[in-house]
Amino acid sequence: VVVGRPPTVAINLSTSTQSEIAVREFPMVVIDSPTDWLAVLSFLITPIVVLGTTWLTIKNYQKTIDLQDRIAKKSQEIETTKNRVEILSKNRQDWINTLRSTISEYVSMMLFLVELKELCKALQRDLQALDNDGNIDATVEWNYKIHAARTLATQLRVKIRLHSNPREDDFVALLKAINQLHNAVDSGQKSVSEEI
Repeated sequence: VVVGRPPTVAINLSTSTQSEIAVREFPMVVIDSPTDWLAVLSFLITPIVVLGTTWLTIKNYQKTIDLQDRIAKKSQEIETTKNRVEILSKNRQDWINTLRSTISEYVSMMLFLVELKELCKALQRDLQALDNDGNIDATVEWNYKIHAARTLATQLRVKIRLHSNPREDDFVALLKAINQLHNAVDSGQKSVSEEI
């Protein structure tokens, strides 16, 4: 529908006359073409590809995060186990060193106790040879020294037992040897050095 006056088109001719041509209707342009399904399909495929790659990226990212979490947990477990082993190893070495030191002190104390007993016997013989029964103070002092040495030896013996594992054959043998040494010193047997 043309409202108003239709447009005019002026044509210049080579002569000096001018003419006017009027167009009463606009031409109707109809394009009859079949649907370009390739264009429609490519238009639909583009968002599907974008969504698909986004989904795959998210899924791969999640797998990567899960894998990193598993690796981190495994590394932490390995580190915890390593630390535990190092601590146990250090504690075991400290325990071994303490046990060796205690056994050494015990053996030294038992030798000292043997010497004290021999000195006390020698003192008593000397006092008897001199018929000096009045020197009780010296005897009491020596007996006190022997008692103090026995007490310390007993403490060391108990410490050795506390550092022992009665379920292991080596410790059972060690405790048996310590008991034999203790009995040898108490009884005054001459086999103390063999027991040591």
